[in-house]
Amino acid sequence: MNSLSKSNLGIDMNTLNQGYYFQSILQEVANNHLMTPEQIEKLQFSLLDLMAKEVERYTNGESSSVPIEKAQELLQSITYLIGAYLKTIPDLQTILEQLRNETMSVLFYRGLDVTAKNKKEAMLVMEQLQRNDRKLASIAYQDSIFEGIVKFFHDYNIEYGSHDIPGSIDYPLLVPMEEYLGVEFILRYLSLLCMEDSILNKFEADPINRLIHCFDREAEHMLINLCELVLINAIGCVMLKKDYTVLTLTKSDLVELQNILSGRNKEEVRSLLKESLSQLMEELELNEEQSSYLRVTIPELTERLWNNVNLKTLERFFIVVDHDWVILEEFYEGSPMEDDKLREFILLLNQQATLAAKVTLILEQVRSIIDLTLLLEECFYPEEYAKIYPLLGEEEIKVLKKSILLEAGSISLEDYEPQTEWQKQLLLYDC
Repeated sequence: MNSLSKSNLGIDMNTLNQGYYFQSILQEVANNHLMTPEQIEKLQFSLLDLMAKEVERYTNGESSSVPIEKAQELLQSITYLIGAYLKTIPDLQTILEQLRNETMSVLFYRGLDVTAKNKKEAMLVMEQLQRNDRKLASIAYQDSIFEGIVKFFHDYNIEYGSHDIPGSIDYPLLVPMEEYLGVEFILRYLSLLCMEDSILNKFEADPINRLIHCFDREAEHMLINLCELVLINAIGCVMLKKDYTVLTLTKSDLVELQNILSGRNKEEVRSLLKESLSQLMEELELNEEQSSYLRVTIPELTERLWNNVNLKTLERFFIVVDHDWVILEEFYEGSPMEDDKLREFILLLNQQATLAAKVTLILEQVRSIIDLTLLLEECFYPEEYAKIYPLLGEEEIKVLKKSILLEAGSISLEDYEPQTEWQKQLLLYDC
């Protein structure tokens, strides 16, 4: 990419449109009178000649014309490729020499080579991301990496649609991207996503997934950035001098954070946020590129944190992970009994004289949602569920309802049709 901030010819290179780089260069050249009218006219004729050749290639020599919409697409692809090449030139003076002395066809084919290399590099980054997959609980994250971006490479046409971005890429980045198009967008997106993934890899998957579920019960289906969720709670833990690796903030922690932050002005809040982030980055042993990327978030995070401190609504900034939830997760993810032990337990359960005795035995020995749901289905009659649920503990009721929520997925509970009788009656049970 062009690294100049402002050339000695009066053009600020950082203001050039990255998606329409060639057109942006031409506009600045014209505005600053850096080419004569004759040179610009020669350039335009060369571009029209290239366009005619591309139309002929596109139609396999069968026609010299195409519909207006297709002609516009072909022209945009041509200018995108020329721009891709011009971006590799380190100074404006050399760019002007190329525009004055080379035909558009020469610049076009050089752009094809640059774009082919960008595509190859982007595919390598995609493969690296796919190898690092840890099954984080975000459908948008998983679908973008394993489906949407794969579809981009399958459908991308370098010559006739170099500016296009086929596929479905919904997962948002922590820091919004600049205005790139085509494979430049994909390469930039994948590079930043890979950087975010390397930061997420500093944390275990379980605390991240627990954080996602605590953010919202439908969070798995939402377009949220995982790095932002992790970053915010980790910063909160650093402020409290807690273990940041578990990402756990309780309601009482938020009270303490409110006390720490109250009475500070915005600049003081920003300073504390920056200091905590710096400490976190040092603890995580992030490199300078990763650290610089995270520092970009400080202004936006400062505004949000400052507003929530003043409104006393820190639960809208940090994510509360109560101790009850940790117990719930341990229950849900608990290992089921071995088959022999489970059969013995069922025999013992059936020997109990009352429902209360059966439930007491379950509460004492069952610590897995798999076992609990199996026992409900196999060891009780439908008419007994209404009597069982009041006897079960609050944790067990919560975990059973969670299992239904996860099974329902994106379907609301009002529209979800339970598959078993225990589910139907549990949804009607108000504890």
